Amino acid sequence: MFPYEELKLTEGSLSDTVDKYGTLIVLLIKNFWVFIVFSAISRIPDYINALKSNIGKMMIMPYANVVRMHIMIFVFAGLAIAGLHNYALYPILLFYFFPFRSVMELLKGRKASKA
Repeated sequence: MFPYEELKLTEGSLSDTVDKYGTLIVLLIKNFWVFIVFSAISRIPDYINALKSNIGKMMIMPYANVVRMHIMIFVFAGLAIAGLHNYALYPILLFYFFPFRSVMELLKGRKASKA
């Protein structure tokens, strides 16, 4: 589940650790750029809504996303313990990044136009 364990991020001096984290970031971007791009694209409506909303709601939205991310971490950890993470990775990522809110708004718009 963690292909970058060989970097041993916590061993060595502080400058070694900083260098290792730099290497890790480069490796993650290189190997998972598709997920990063789709994650950014899937959140565009949230960025727009945050800019349009009042300050209170704008301050809560990042925390909601952090909670969502932590739930996914626990799901992946559970799947790794069960030995199922290789089979469930792509369906879970599809579910995580799928723009359900946008699809529901589109369907509501179609129902309203038919009525």
